[in-house]
Amino acid sequence: MTQGEIAEIIRQRHLPPKWVFLENVRTRTGYSTTYGEDLDSQRYIDCFAMCLWESGNYQRIAYEIKSNRGDWLLELENPIKRAQAFLLSHQFWFVLAPGVIMEPGNWYKKLGGAGVMVVTDGLTLYIHHHATKRQPFPMPETFVASLLRSACKINGVDNDP
Repeated sequence: MTQGEIAEIIRQRHLPPKWVFLENVRTRTGYSTTYGEDLDSQRYIDCFAMCLWESGNYQRIAYEIKSNRGDWLLELENPIKRAQAFLLSHQFWFVLAPGVIMEPGNWYKKLGGAGVMVVTDGLTLYIHHHATKRQPFPMPETFVASLLRSACKINGVDNDP
């Protein structure tokens, strides 16, 4: 199962007009930033959804898709990779392709508040471990600009330099 196929399943949870759903959102604009191993490095968020209605508390949800076990295990060992997405969202979820998750194990201890959903054979999402709901950090202007650029791409406008 590909990342794109999984993203489409997630998208069905966040339909307009209540939600905006974006894929491959950079955590900031510009290309001069490095992709290092520190918290300030530029990252990509696989999927980011934001509720546009006050009744939904403008909830922000970030998703990291894992379609193979090796990538999943590396992610568990390196929480700095998900830190920005985690801090910018009310909830952070890993979404795993069928067969990626491992049982049993102590990997739950490495989640740090992240949730885990698994794509079922019926192409639905099963909540394996609930994500902690929390108050996110305010969205920096550089992230807001990146979100808006991603939204423009959906409408056929490529505004990257």
